[in-house]
Amino acid sequence: MFAGYASAKMLEIVGVGGGVNIGAANINFTYSNTRFEDMGSASGPNALRYSGTAAFNNFEINGKYHFTPSLLAGVAYDYTRNGGAGGKGGANYNLFSAGVDYSLSRRTDVYTVAVYEKASGTDSLGQGAVAQITGLTPSTTDKQVSLRVGMRHKF
Repeated sequence: MFAGYASAKMLEIVGVGGGVNIGAANINFTYSNTRFEDMGSASGPNALRYSGTAAFNNFEINGKYHFTPSLLAGVAYDYTRNGGAGGKGGANYNLFSAGVDYSLSRRTDVYTVAVYEKASGTDSLGQGAVAQITGLTPSTTDKQVSLRVGMRHKF
């Protein structure tokens, strides 16, 4: 997603968020703006496609609900828009996730999390945007799905 902006001389990130608790429910919203500024041009086989400034706007809304003191479920939607740089390209990333966590004891829980991402537009290298769920290898297509099941013990 960011490979085409490697020549940026400055990275600026600004974010804000907030949330509210309503009984056993918690709802949160975040916004961030990430800017790659003062990109020059490079030469050679990896020459940059962009110059100037590129910006990413990210919006997320998420919520969780405690059904019981031991059982928690949550959902989230995350939208990222890359406006491209120098008026070129741009990509959209839509990510949906849901999870359930069950506490077996004060220090041990079991959980499952499902994540789906859909990308569209043109990435920072001028190619078709591909999905890339954080922590995973990029997909070879515009879609990616992840399912995680685990047990956690806190020491």
